[in-house]
Amino acid sequence: MKLSYKATQFIVEAIEYQIVNYQKRLEEIENMDEDEASDIGNDCVFLEALRNDFLESLQSGKLPQEKANVESYLGGYLGRN
Repeated sequence: MKLSYKATQFIVEAIEYQIVNYQKRLEEIENMDEDEASDIGNDCVFLEALRNDFLESLQSGKLPQEKANVESYLGGYLGRN
C-alpha cells in the first residue's frame, strides 16, 4: 500500500499516542504483572521502531505529496459490512 505524506503523518501521530498509553500502563503495572509489563514493553519498542521508520520516510521525502485515495488502496472495501 502506498501512503500519502498526510496519511503517514496521521499514522505517526496515532503511534505516538499509543506509545504514551503503553508507557502509562507500564508505570501502573510494572511491579504487579511481569508478563504483561514485558509484553507492553516489547510492543512499545516495536511501535517506537515503526514510528522511526515512518518519520525517516517523511524526512527523506520518499512519500508522495498528493492526496492518497485510501479506498482505492483497499479495493473498495470501505463502507461495506
